[in-house]
Amino acid sequence: MTPAFNMFYEPLPETVNISGKEYKIITDFREWIRFIDMMNDKELPPDLKVMFTLSMFPGGLSLPDVELKDLLKSFSLFLACKTETEDDDTAADSDDDNPPPRKPQILSYSVDAPYIIAGFMQDYGIDLLTVDYMHWWKFRALLDGLRDDTEIKRRMYYRSIDTSKIKNKEERKRIRRIQAEIRLPQEVMSDEEIANAFI
Repeated sequence: MTPAFNMFYEPLPETVNISGKEYKIITDFREWIRFIDMMNDKELPPDLKVMFTLSMFPGGLSLPDVELKDLLKSFSLFLACKTETEDDDTAADSDDDNPPPRKPQILSYSVDAPYIIAGFMQDYGIDLLTVDYMHWWKFRALLDGLRDDTEIKRRMYYRSIDTSKIKNKEERKRIRRIQAEIRLPQEVMSDEEIANAFI
């Protein structure tokens, strides 16, 4: 198995590899959150979504230059914070006939924005509203590393609970009440779902 990307000694990627050629890509977290919001917009036509995807390449890119499927695969890997070798390892273990069950959506960058911003201030002293730049992969790593007592991680935890597995009736009612209060719109997709939808 190929070792996973290690941020300690490997520079964060500034390009994606499309059909063997490196293309510079926008890496700031704000642009990727904007992209995710755009992908979740059901009223936006697919051709505009492709155009927005192409605009994420500051050096310029058009479909005659690359195959759409190769573009979207490379783009989806970057969105999911994966390298091409990590994707190969995952693909080898996947079973197209028996896809894994859909995981509950536990995060929305638009709905949960206040709690993400508060969590970064609470744990890291980072103001996401004024920080000049942060690489998308670094943002994701810091988001994953927030303490469990931050409001955003608390919300993510409660949304992830399968109440059907809770035997105690009162506890099940309590968790379901909390989940109802913090429920996300059903149409919201996770980063992973957006990435997989590309391929």
